[in-house]
Amino acid sequence: MNILSSLMTSLDYNQLILAGVDIAIWILLMEGAMLGAFRWRTGRGLPLASVILICLSGLGLLLALKAALGQAGVHWIGLGLSVGGAAHVIDLVRRIKQHKQNV
Repeated sequence: MNILSSLMTSLDYNQLILAGVDIAIWILLMEGAMLGAFRWRTGRGLPLASVILICLSGLGLLLALKAALGQAGVHWIGLGLSVGGAAHVIDLVRRIKQHKQNV
């Protein structure tokens, strides 16, 4: 029996996916911090509000996934989806308004 198969049998798939979701959350937060720091230091790049909204929409989806896999209540899943969806809609409305002003 090789090491990978013994590891897979000892770990629950949900726990493995939950660990992957945790890694994705940290990567998302680091990316947002780096984009915000780049904007703050150079004045170039995405506006800070856009960075926050983009990260918040992704974070909402990841937290909803984590809640679903962790068998949290349906209200926590709905909260994550609602936050992510609202942030996404606000970001889209801001981008559409900005595009119309530039045309």
